[in-house]
Amino acid sequence: MTVLVERMSRELNVDQSFILKIARNRDHYYCRYSIKKKNGGKRWICHPSPILKTFQYWLVKNIFSHIDVSPYAYAYRRDYSIKKNAKQHKNASHLLHMDIFKCFESIKESHVLEL
Repeated sequence: MTVLVERMSRELNVDQSFILKIARNRDHYYCRYSIKKKNGGKRWICHPSPILKTFQYWLVKNIFSHIDVSPYAYAYRRDYSIKKNAKQHKNASHLLHMDIFKCFESIKESHVLEL
């Protein structure tokens, strides 16, 4: 068992084996559905189950919220919004919009432990 799982287990009062079961089978703990986009296409939404969401919130509160964020980043920051981000680009002559494919799948436990 890892230090991270041990800590999560202790603080959430959940068996380590249950945490590992959820982590290993995470795809089964998402409800996947689509919504229509303005252009007629579909946007896929993967909504986590309540227990998975609890684990995710724990990670945000106890790990990710302690990471310094670049002053140029407008996502995942308190008191920042899409509107505030858009104002930064209002008079720009170019705008690059990207979506990183399978970003979260590439994050390994060792990356989190380093943080």
